[in-house]
Amino acid sequence: KILPNNFMDKFQKIPIALWQEEGILQEVMDFYQVRFDPLKEAIVFPVWDNDGKIINVKGRNVGKHWKEMGLPKYYHMFKLGTIDYLWGLNFKRDVIKEKKEVILVESEKSVMKLDGWGVKNAVALCNGKITDVQLRLIVGLQANVVLALDKDKNGQKLECENLLKQYTKFFKIADKTNLLSQKDAPCDKGREVWEKLYNNKRQM
Repeated sequence: KILPNNFMDKFQKIPIALWQEEGILQEVMDFYQVRFDPLKEAIVFPVWDNDGKIINVKGRNVGKHWKEMGLPKYYHMFKLGTIDYLWGLNFKRDVIKEKKEVILVESEKSVMKLDGWGVKNAVALCNGKITDVQLRLIVGLQANVVLALDKDKNGQKLECENLLKQYTKFFKIADKTNLLSQKDAPCDKGREVWEKLYNNKRQM
């Protein structure tokens, strides 16, 4: 399903204070067309395919009673099939090529946080693992790969790691000194902690 380029215009363009408080710059949210859906009481933003076409909209419920109502924290507006994209890749190809490195994070919010610090070569898996299609995309970038998953995945080995090592220089970010809480992404405790973790990444 391809949505019109102006699809997000139907939602309110207002400052998203909740995400500002979490460290995402409003100008970055504006770039990624983060909006507010008053009907669903949700923060919403586009899902692009690898060519930059909008194929879905992801929402983050923020209404007062979403938990009591049994709503998920995150949802997709339209049925989601296989994740065959890397979120943000349509904007990032040139900088990945220039830096010869791609940083793989779990969430779109991590991409936005890192953008605000000038780390522009991150893309989101939208998942705690790498799908087969994503693996082909990553190898096709011909860049070093830095895997920066949330802390609760630090001990896990992904099935595709051996393949990645064959085709790329493959690094992992892991929190060995308890700078993060169990559910944190590597960028969730601010820039200084991110830089410490990134600088201590380990080649696999």
